[in-house]
Amino acid sequence: MIVVDYLTYTKNGVLPDYLQKSINRTKSLGYDILPITPDEYHLDNKIVHCSFIHLRDITLPKIEKIRDKLTGFFVCEGDLWIKEDFTFDEFKKNIPYKPMWYGYKGQRSHKFIQGAFFLYIPIECFDEFKFKINKSRKMFIDRFYTKLYLEGFIEKYHSTMANEITHYSNVIKKIRKGIDLKV
Repeated sequence: MIVVDYLTYTKNGVLPDYLQKSINRTKSLGYDILPITPDEYHLDNKIVHCSFIHLRDITLPKIEKIRDKLTGFFVCEGDLWIKEDFTFDEFKKNIPYKPMWYGYKGQRSHKFIQGAFFLYIPIECFDEFKFKINKSRKMFIDRFYTKLYLEGFIEKYHSTMANEITHYSNVIKKIRKGIDLKV
């Protein structure tokens, strides 16, 4: 079994307005989604670290509990919008043996890939991935993925298979452009 876990949050107890659209899209393309476990933004953490902390402290323990049932899992952000032709059936035709970065915004330089929309991790790589995140300092999640890419642990798919939904970003304090949806 392969599942998707969303890195998402509540702010003052409210989920982002675009999250349900993303979930519906992901389900419509055939992906199985774990129950949503949002984090609350905490004032003691920099907002830029929220996805990293969520992945380390919420998603990985959740995966650990069901790992015997899994062959792999995806991690995505709540603003994920998977491209129409990247269905789960299409993904299953060529399941990678290494972690694969399927959704990203672009490569800004040889040392930085922007956007952490959609990452696949085979269960065989779970322990090493967990070790790497636990020994790492907190950082932007795409910087963490880039670090793993530069180390050769993660591969980047030849073209992005996802985008982000246009939304207000609490990180950059302005609108992030992506797929325009009425939410």
